[in-house]
Amino acid sequence: MKDKKNKCLTGGGTPMDREGTCPQPAIWLRKLRELREQHNLSQADVAKVLHCSQATYGMYELGCRKLPVEQLVQLAKFYHVTLDTLVGLIQEDGKQDNLVEGTHEE
Repeated sequence: MKDKKNKCLTGGGTPMDREGTCPQPAIWLRKLRELREQHNLSQADVAKVLHCSQATYGMYELGCRKLPVEQLVQLAKFYHVTLDTLVGLIQEDGKQDNLVEGTHEE
């Protein structure tokens, strides 16, 4: 049986490490988990909102599967945050995160 190499969305398709986890989660992936945990929800709870399985949502959160834009919008509405906040472009306090090297808010 051939060993399939899964790709993560962290750093442009970085392969998973030997333990099967993604090395450095992107900011928006950390934000997905942070929001879920702030609302005391399980992955299964959020999966119900998105009408997908817990395993699928878990792969979204790990960055091992692409999260469709429609579902990002659905999550932003569910958590009552903007898409910019959800993907980590803007912090909840309104400050802009420095996602692009060499940019900053003054």
